[in-house]
Amino acid sequence: MNSLTVIMPVYNGEKYLEEAIDSILNQTFADFKLLVLNDNSSDSTPEILDTYQKKDNRVEIINKTKNEGPANLRNEGIERAHTEFIALMDADDIALPTRFEKQLAVFKNNPNIGVCGTWLTFFGDKQKLIKHSVNPEDLKVQFLSSCGIGNPTVMFRKSAIKDFKFEHQYVPAEDYGLWSQVIQVTDFYNIPESLLNYRWHPNNISQTKEENLKKANVLIKKKQLLHFGINETNTNLDNYFCLLYTSP
Repeated sequence: MNSLTVIMPVYNGEKYLEEAIDSILNQTFADFKLLVLNDNSSDSTPEILDTYQKKDNRVEIINKTKNEGPANLRNEGIERAHTEFIALMDADDIALPTRFEKQLAVFKNNPNIGVCGTWLTFFGDKQKLIKHSVNPEDLKVQFLSSCGIGNPTVMFRKSAIKDFKFEHQYVPAEDYGLWSQVIQVTDFYNIPESLLNYRWHPNNISQTKEENLKKANVLIKKKQLLHFGINETNTNLDNYFCLLYTSP
């Protein structure tokens, strides 16, 4: 039985889908199931997926009949996974060959760690190495201002995320919403090595929904503050958010 499930949502991803899938199937750790959730794509995505499913029995496809969005699809993938470990992957990125091997080694040697990411490299229209904090305590601090882990680099113990879910209302910050809650109940770690190439292009969902992003960040931070006993009716919150979003 597989010990790892890889969850990949895709919507009209024909341009980069094969590169993304190949990067998963060519991992040095090979004992996994790749669960691809096709969000009612209207391009050649279904045909591409069918080809991969026929040639590699690790590939499983779920075809949706209506568009549900990446947050809901990831939740469905997590629910369907019956493995101890779950890895996330986007349909336009490229995972380096040793990503899974190195993340699983972290879990093996650190039973306290429930969520493991890696550094990542933007490529395409924008090129940059993204270095998130490594130490679990430093990550808790980073999450107070921004998401301290690259969602498509994440691998986690299924038991560690408990009943938390990606929330569709937070798109395109649904990853920040989930991980800012999970970090309250388990240790996070980022491997200090870029093990994923993140494709930066004009159609990135985070670039096309800037207004939603700002609203979601406020809702997420209000939920974070509840962990400190600070209710959203606190009169000082307006000043806090004003300072937060006007600071250089």
